[in-house]
Amino acid sequence: MNINNPDELSSEQVEKLQKASPTAADIIANLDSFNEEISDLGGSKLPEDVLPKAVRKPKARKNKAVKSKSEPNKLSRAQQKIAQAAKRQAETEGTTMNLDQELDSFADELDSREAGFAGEQQGQTMQEQIIELLNSTNGAPDETQINLWKRKHGNNAVHVMGLGEGDVYVFTHLKRGQWKKIQELMAKAQASGSQDVEDQLKERVITHCVLWPGPLGPEFFYNSRAGVVDSLYQVILLNSYFLSPQQAMLLTTQL
Repeated sequence: MNINNPDELSSEQVEKLQKASPTAADIIANLDSFNEEISDLGGSKLPEDVLPKAVRKPKARKNKAVKSKSEPNKLSRAQQKIAQAAKRQAETEGTTMNLDQELDSFADELDSREAGFAGEQQGQTMQEQIIELLNSTNGAPDETQINLWKRKHGNNAVHVMGLGEGDVYVFTHLKRGQWKKIQELMAKAQASGSQDVEDQLKERVITHCVLWPGPLGPEFFYNSRAGVVDSLYQVILLNSYFLSPQQAMLLTTQL
């Protein structure tokens, strides 16, 4: 301190004061927090026009440069939304593609199963299935018995029909002489006033033609399943070549 002028500070003291005092930049940076402290104490914010120009907070300039900075931000957000939508669409398409691939794989598996089933069906014909059903039936005729029937009625005259387990029948077709005799008996029955001529005809045809099981008595015609007699009768007539005109035409061709 100068003795002659006590109010005058030495350079060393001035330097210490400058270091301890806030700069103009520090005051501007802390202006908002300073105003908040004043507001918390019940005061009001200092108006900026009271402050010296050096410490006034610079006003934000709304110019084209500021707008140019905000526009890229808006564009960036729009791009983000588009990117998110594209991502969701890609995920959806990926799920759809996976589902289509699973369906295609399942269809291929079904095709392979059907092909295998068709191969099994072709490997075992209907004739083989009926023969297998015949062989699995208790008391069924053996090969020796079947060969004896073929010698008696003809190689192509022995047939088997398998309706199901327990309903397997070996039969032969009607010969013309047998059919004529049956027709004569039916005519006599009709002349005598019998009302069940059709049932008698069916029973006589089945009795003459069924080779096994047999002989078939009244219990069979009464206790068998309702459709067995009619089915046997129709199959015997078909194998005896009693065909409708339409069926006969299907078996006819021009040379």
